[in-house]
Amino acid sequence: MSAPTTVLPKLSYSIKTASADTGFSRSRIYKLINDGQLQTFKVGSRTMIHGAALAALVDRFAASGTTE
Repeated sequence: MSAPTTVLPKLSYSIKTASADTGFSRSRIYKLINDGQLQTFKVGSRTMIHGAALAALVDRFAASGTTE
């Protein structure tokens, strides 16, 4: 018998993985960043999105029923 597997939420996302995992286009992700709705941080030259910030954004959109 194997031990249960715990799946941890992602801590951070690249623009590409944020787009793939949310279904938002890359250009929509960039627009959200530029509009100040989604905070990012840099790892070297790579732009990353904190997992909790992305989850909060999706939750806000789900609660409002829109992505505007």
